[in-house]
Amino acid sequence: MINICNYKGNSEENAVKRNVELLKLINNFSENKELKKILYRISNKLEVPTNYLLHDVKIFLHRNYSTKKMEFSNKFKLIYLPISITSFFLFLIYISIFSSKKKVNKIETELLVDQILHKREADKFSNLKKFFKKIVFITYRNFDIKDLNYNFLNYRGLNRNLLVDKIPGLIFSIFFISVIFSIKKRINIFNILTFLISQIFKYKNIFSNIKGKYLIQERHYATSAIKSYLFKKSGGKNVSIFQKVIPQLTGPGTYAYADIFFTLGNESHKKAIVSSGNFKKIIPVGSLFMENIFYKKKIKKKIDFDLLNVISDGPNFSDGFKNYNKNWIEHLSWLKKLSGEDKKLKIVIKRRPNDKLDKNNFLNNFFKNSGVKIIFGETPLNKEYSYEHCMRSKVVCTWSSTMGYELIGHNKPCIFMDPNGENSSFVPSDKLHKPVRVTSYKEFKRKFYICKKNENKFFGKIKKENFCLKSNAVSKKVFKSLKQYSFK
Repeated sequence: MINICNYKGNSEENAVKRNVELLKLINNFSENKELKKILYRISNKLEVPTNYLLHDVKIFLHRNYSTKKMEFSNKFKLIYLPISITSFFLFLIYISIFSSKKKVNKIETELLVDQILHKREADKFSNLKKFFKKIVFITYRNFDIKDLNYNFLNYRGLNRNLLVDKIPGLIFSIFFISVIFSIKKRINIFNILTFLISQIFKYKNIFSNIKGKYLIQERHYATSAIKSYLFKKSGGKNVSIFQKVIPQLTGPGTYAYADIFFTLGNESHKKAIVSSGNFKKIIPVGSLFMENIFYKKKIKKKIDFDLLNVISDGPNFSDGFKNYNKNWIEHLSWLKKLSGEDKKLKIVIKRRPNDKLDKNNFLNNFFKNSGVKIIFGETPLNKEYSYEHCMRSKVVCTWSSTMGYELIGHNKPCIFMDPNGENSSFVPSDKLHKPVRVTSYKEFKRKFYICKKNENKFFGKIKKENFCLKSNAVSKKVFKSLKQYSFK
């Protein structure tokens, strides 16, 4: 068994190789026989099969791996064992104190929507509500939505009769063996145990109060095998997720788990599979966001820009490759260079409202005195969605935005800028990406002017449906699929 605390990824290797190495390491750690004994004891006390616990161990490990630093969180180090043990007991004491014996009026619904963190997320499911008799949103913060919701706040009010009486036996069963394991292997596993137990307590409580036929969530990178098992044990038929982003090798979404994965296009999910995604059914449906934003709003047809860059917060999502930040900056330099060579071009960069690109005023300084304009702040344009900006541009380009997939599927040319061909975590050198990817300024410039003159030439060797299906009827497709499949 390799000690994950000593692991450090090699920045000289590309994301494809590092992804294979990382998955192998996590799988090796999780399959340890002594660890499985501990998981078996949790399974025996809390009645969740070991294989579901094991999958969530892998999810937790990967969530606590920094792609940027290419190492696991320090909290797995043995030195943090006393702190983690204290946190473990404090969590159990906390839920015991704030548990409740009050009877909860059980809710029955057709569709449960999980992981709603703010009102805007609930709004994305507005079209889906037309097809179901009843929808309940599981929320995790206090905010007002007009729809029926079940608010789960900080593990307060757990059913005392259902869960809390199991705590003494659970502690007696796993505490000493877990301490011995941690010391022997020099790996602090108490954060893992707290995570598993919290998942079980959380979803046993939720699904004892709400009975639903179908469970769905927006994020494919926030899944849980434990949740899936407990939902179906309570009578649910299937658990499904949407593809919200381009799967990043070594990044969020690794070990994603669901019965149904609703993808943007026919081949847009491939990196999720390579990253150990576990799905029983993959169903391309298009973009839920485009259905609820693009197709419900009146988009101006007038072209205002020659080239629009949907900028991503590249440095924040660095995969650890030594040239990652350097290449990300170079893709911006292509925009500045193109603008300098052709001053008649209208080139803009569209920022997202909550990106993290204000640090040191980098963007403003980088494009100072250039013809490239940045759309951000309180300008009128910033109040609109990025889809609207993109449709006003003759050509769109990006480093890694998921919108690139969506636009290509809806007949808008989008060039993926990959200086030196090294951004393999987002844009691998495969058959799917070859026609839309450029690796040099010369290639970028040539493809831009071809698209500017005749956008149809961009799609000569591209099957748009592989990136994203037409998204005017996503909710209807989802509804039919959920009704069709049942998994146990």
